[in-house]
Amino acid sequence: MNRGLHRYELKNEHLTLAFYNVGGAIDYLSYNHSYNLLLSYDDKKNYLNNQELYLNCLIGPNAGRVAEGKMQEYQLTINNGINHLHGGNKGISNSFFDVEIVNDQHAILHLSQSQEEDGYPSGIFEYRVDYELIDNYLQISYELIPPKPCYVNMTSHLYFNLNENYQDITNHQLCNDFEKRVLVDKDMIPKQIVDNEFKNINLISDLLKVDNEQIRNGNGVDFPFILNDKGLILFNDQYEIKVTSTSDSCVVYTGNFIADDYSFNGNHLGKKYLGVALEAQKIPNYFNIDKKADLYDKNHPFKQVNKYI
Repeated sequence: MNRGLHRYELKNEHLTLAFYNVGGAIDYLSYNHSYNLLLSYDDKKNYLNNQELYLNCLIGPNAGRVAEGKMQEYQLTINNGINHLHGGNKGISNSFFDVEIVNDQHAILHLSQSQEEDGYPSGIFEYRVDYELIDNYLQISYELIPPKPCYVNMTSHLYFNLNENYQDITNHQLCNDFEKRVLVDKDMIPKQIVDNEFKNINLISDLLKVDNEQIRNGNGVDFPFILNDKGLILFNDQYEIKVTSTSDSCVVYTGNFIADDYSFNGNHLGKKYLGVALEAQKIPNYFNIDKKADLYDKNHPFKQVNKYI
């Protein structure tokens, strides 16, 4: 089977989406067929080794950081300071998915893979991800069946930049009316749900200026907000994107460590705050926060639906 880098495109009257089989990385998303609203590599081969930025790829078996890699009786790979990040050294962000094109608006990505080398239970993890263009929105549906009962959590690590000239995202705003967010410690591990002291600080440049230990430790914003019924809305004076999810949180990461090793969107050198990642998911490290959290298995698969409107 040819495991090279392959590009696929979906299109309807409102949207154009392009993605690669490696990591399911979404390279292009436009509304009304104008310009790309995502940050994307100029050199597409960077998607083959994407575990620095995880740019626009699928994340699993566990999105976000797991404290000291401790999950049930399993010791997961430590690949981010003292923690496990985004599924470990293997994860799925560099994996080759089998792609089934259902029609011009719908693709199904399949992956059967062992995650044992990163400390997960032995056996094959079965992934299915659907990309669908439905009217004026993108819907991503996730299903993950682990081989043995365990905790899992998936997301898409999409970096948005809504500026046509791709200046940094400090001029973007969030509709930050969330009552709750998730407190993270000095190692950026989610610890508990707290009141959102940043509520109604909407402009990203203002949010980055707040004298707050977590923003200083993270070199910017890198923590989850607890979603309300409205979802998370990101906008500038040109576009608005609304993210909704059947899961309970969305990590906002303001591209705090994008380096100039890469160029994006037509020779724009990487720099801090060039894109903002919106990672809708269960609260990272949720099973170490809630000791009564459900386990997933073949009779109770992980399922999640995210929409980008």
